[in-house]
Amino acid sequence: MHKPSGCAFHNRCPKCMEICKTVDPAMVHHGAEGHMVACHLYDKEAAKA
Repeated sequence: MHKPSGCAFHNRCPKCMEICKTVDPAMVHHGAEGHMVACHLYDKEAAKA
C-alpha cells in the first residue's frame, strides 16, 4: 500500500493546509499530562514557515 506524501490524513482532514500535503508532521507535546500530537496545526515551528 502506498502512503501519500506528507501527513497520512491530509486527503481527509477538514483543516488540511498546504504543508500537510508534502511534510510529514513531527510528534509535539500538546496540552497537559504529556499528550502528544502529530499535526501541523500544533507545531509552532511549522506554523512559522
